Amino acid sequence: MSLIWYQPYAESPHKAALIIREFDRLIILPPGNFFYFQPKIIKERQYVPDVSLAREYGWRLNRGDQSFISSRDLATQFVMDFLDLLERDRAGKIIRREQ
Repeated sequence: MSLIWYQPYAESPHKAALIIREFDRLIILPPGNFFYFQPKIIKERQYVPDVSLAREYGWRLNRGDQSFISSRDLATQFVMDFLDLLERDRAGKIIRREQ
């Protein structure tokens, strides 16, 4: 699982996004072993910065459900999604490509 902050323009949130990706296998970050097969993305969500009606900073999905989510709730959701990914992997529900 990875969490990426994408901000194409310095000092501007225009087109910025927080990207959460789930992969079908372990991601090796340098320095590490090199794999000939890249992990496949099995799920991706993009959140964009937003301000609620109560003037609180937070996030909303770039596509789909457009409801506001606070940073605290998004962090909790990220951890729960990570634990769910681990559970699905242990149960054999993650389909991996042949190596």
